[in-house]
Amino acid sequence: MSPIIEGLRRPIAVRIVGRPGVGGRTVAAALRAAGVPVVVTRPDVDVLVIAETAKPEDCRTVAETTRPLLTVLNKADLLGAAAADRAARVRRLTGAPTVPMSALHAVADLDAAQTASLRVLAADPADLSSVEAFCAGPHVLGAGTRAGLLAALDLSGIAELTSAILSGEDEPALTTRLRRCSNVEEVCSGLRAVSAALRYRRLRHALSGVRALAARTGDQRLAAVATGDTAVLAAMAAATEVLEADGLDVRSGEPLQRAVRWQRYSRGPVNALHRRCGADVSRGALRSMSPGRDRG
Repeated sequence: MSPIIEGLRRPIAVRIVGRPGVGGRTVAAALRAAGVPVVVTRPDVDVLVIAETAKPEDCRTVAETTRPLLTVLNKADLLGAAAADRAARVRRLTGAPTVPMSALHAVADLDAAQTASLRVLAADPADLSSVEAFCAGPHVLGAGTRAGLLAALDLSGIAELTSAILSGEDEPALTTRLRRCSNVEEVCSGLRAVSAALRYRRLRHALSGVRALAARTGDQRLAAVATGDTAVLAAMAAATEVLEADGLDVRSGEPLQRAVRWQRYSRGPVNALHRRCGADVSRGALRSMSPGRDRG
C-alpha cells in the first residue's frame, strides 16, 4: 500500500520555461513561497512565463509540450487595467490558459528600513511618472534608497503601498496587499485547474491498485476501501474538478438530477476522459443519496 499512498500524496511539481528576461526566476521564487514545488527535471506541469505578449518561440513551446501547461503573463503591473484583456488575448493566440501575475510583488519582503522609506514617500510624494524621474528627481530620500525600493517593488508597488500607508495600513497589511496585487493565488488556482486531469488519473490509478491488491491478497477490508463511500466520493470530487476546468457546470441540481444528467453525458459523444468523469460524477451523486452509507 505504501507506494500507492505515496503516489497519491506526491504534490504536483512544475517546471518554469520561457525566454530570458521575462522574470522566470522571480515567478519560480513566488511559486515556491506559495508552496508549489518547482523542479528542473521530471515536472508534472510546465509554467510558461512571458512578458507583454506571446512571441513565436512561446507559441512553439505551447505547441510542443507534452504536459499540462499554464502561461503566466508576468510583469502584469506594468499593463495596469489592461492586464486581464492582454492575458485573454494571449490565450486566444496560444490556446493555453493564461493568468496575469506580478511576481516581484509576490516575493517582496519589506524590512523596517523600506517601510520607513515608504512612509517618507507617502508624506512627501516623489515623481512616479517614470523610472528616471523617480530615481533622478530631487527628494529627501537619497537616490540609492529610491533605487533599492524600485528594485524591490517597481513603480506600481511603490504607488500601491504609499497609498495604503495614507489609508492607515500597518506593515503586515502592506505585505498582504502586495501579495494580493501579485495575483499569485490566481496562478495557483490556474495550476490546480490545468493539473485536474492528472490528479484524477492518479486517483483512479491508485484505486485500481487497491482493488488489484485486494484481489491478490483476498483482503476484504481493502476491497471495501476501494468501493466504499470515501473512494466513490473522492473520485466524484476529482472528476468534478476536471469537468469544471473545462468550463462545465457540474454542481447545479439535486443529487438525483446530477446522477441522471452525468450518466447521460458519459454515454454521449465525449472523449474517454470526460466519459469516465461523467460516470464517476453520476456514481458519486447516487452514493451521496444513500442513507447511512458506509464511509469506506
